[in-house]
Amino acid sequence: MSLTSLSDTIYQEIAELTYGQCGVDLRTGKKELVSSRLARVLKQSDCSSFEHYLKILKADTTGRSLTAMIDALTTNHTSFLRERQHFDFLAAQAPTLFSSRNKLEIWSAASATGEEVYTLLMVLIEALKLPFPSALTEGWLTLLGTDISTTVLEKAKAGIYPEEKLDPLPTEWKRKYFLKGKGIAEGTVRIRPELCRMAKFSQLNLIEALPSEKLYPVIFCRNVMIYFDKTTRQQVVKSLVSCLEPEGFFMTGHAESITGLDVRLTYVAPALYQNRGLGQIKRSTKIDLTKGSH
Repeated sequence: MSLTSLSDTIYQEIAELTYGQCGVDLRTGKKELVSSRLARVLKQSDCSSFEHYLKILKADTTGRSLTAMIDALTTNHTSFLRERQHFDFLAAQAPTLFSSRNKLEIWSAASATGEEVYTLLMVLIEALKLPFPSALTEGWLTLLGTDISTTVLEKAKAGIYPEEKLDPLPTEWKRKYFLKGKGIAEGTVRIRPELCRMAKFSQLNLIEALPSEKLYPVIFCRNVMIYFDKTTRQQVVKSLVSCLEPEGFFMTGHAESITGLDVRLTYVAPALYQNRGLGQIKRSTKIDLTKGSH
């Protein structure tokens, strides 16, 4: 099938649709990228032209076509222990910050295929010396991962990765938290089910109203704001900070900046901020995390 070229008019309509639906800014200087990436999508579909494709996008009330387009236009690259400084910081602070809680839940707001969520779980289990596997740990520690893409969320829920993806992790962690594939699954690994059960994944569009009034002690929102303009970054960060506990920590990607945004955050270190606006966290009664392991 021979595709017609992407006209300026159709490009602008696709860019405006994308911006309006999820805040991804493709409106300036991205025509070549949009054309090349969507051409692959069109070749896998029954669309004869970009005009035809735009009509399908507008007519699809399920949102699946738009999600597929966002997947094609954005990079869902992530890895275990990516931008390690954040995890080293949490590991060092965890015994002081988290050991006295009755329950700990942390939010990865742009979780992609799940490596960040599972890294956080492993880091906290090790730093807090939690029993694993243990029903107590499963009930105490939860990681919420959200993303706009249902495609990457399904991969995150499955918890299956190429074995080479584990290269950044300590050898002991590979043995402790993963199962090696055999037979037709050789060359892959699966997150152990006990760790999988501590992760909750849900679809969420960050530019829409957040559904929960829960406050989190730590929120990761890394490597997604690179797709937003300043207006959208302001909206998204302000909304996320409203879900952050007093004294809670907010992590961005190292290539991202919140400089100039009107948000209640104090700089701590590169890509690491703290909510200083509402006083001290009320600590819960301390519980003994060493009991109940099996």
